[in-house]
Amino acid sequence: GIRGPLLGVFAENDPVLCPRKRSDALRAALGDRIEYHVIPNGRHGLLFGEKDRPEAAAEAWSHLVGFFKRQMQ
Repeated sequence: GIRGPLLGVFAENDPVLCPRKRSDALRAALGDRIEYHVIPNGRHGLLFGEKDRPEAAAEAWSHLVGFFKRQMQ
């Protein structure tokens, strides 16, 4: 299995992944190994850029880049 730290960046309004249903299960299974973020007003695919919600995409990318920077130190 995966042993390193994990990042979960989920869109609040994602009908596919439903972050509210997944958060408890992920935290129970992975404990403090997962850094978990739910992006307000985001939709599925938000990392690919949301034309009408650029702030959601920018926040998601900020979490992703920050996570990788911390892990590469």
